Amino acid sequence: SIRVGGGGAKIGLWPGILANVFGKPVELLPQADASAMGAAMLGGVAVGMFPDLKAISRKLSRPAETVPPEPEAAAEYERHYAKYLKYCDFMGQL
Repeated sequence: SIRVGGGGAKIGLWPGILANVFGKPVELLPQADASAMGAAMLGGVAVGMFPDLKAISRKLSRPAETVPPEPEAAAEYERHYAKYLKYCDFMGQL
């Protein structure tokens, strides 16, 4: 899954677009400023306050909502990505 928080999580369509593009569920974090929370967690690990990021993230960054991918939309993004990769491969041969 992919976790988003802050401004990106508040934009109505964005979490759904991310879920469809990556074909994975997007978990919305409840923190208003996820980047500040992440910085605080990193600092806490650095000074030995927390054992590691996994342990503290399980406690502090639980998702408030999960947006699943829509299978048809995810498949469409995958088709377009395949075309993009073919184009990149073609351009690399020039």
